[in-house]
Amino acid sequence: MVDLSIEGMSIAVDFDPPAGRSCDIRVLHTGFSLQVQSKIIRAKPSGDAQFPYQVAVAFENLNSVTRDMIGQFILSRQRDSGG
Repeated sequence: MVDLSIEGMSIAVDFDPPAGRSCDIRVLHTGFSLQVQSKIIRAKPSGDAQFPYQVAVAFENLNSVTRDMIGQFILSRQRDSGG
């Protein structure tokens, strides 16, 4: 995971996915697990040999509980990093 917001995320992958495609995203992190329906917004070259594409996805059909979980995770990460 490169970046996470309540609306979506940016991830680094080793393939070039087509924009507009629906996908299920699963995030597993210590103390945090998430699986949501998403749509690929765009993919662009990342310059990284292992994960050559950076992909932006938008979350779809989030319920309020999942949205709150994402928000709490983001705030927790910001506190941990001093930001």
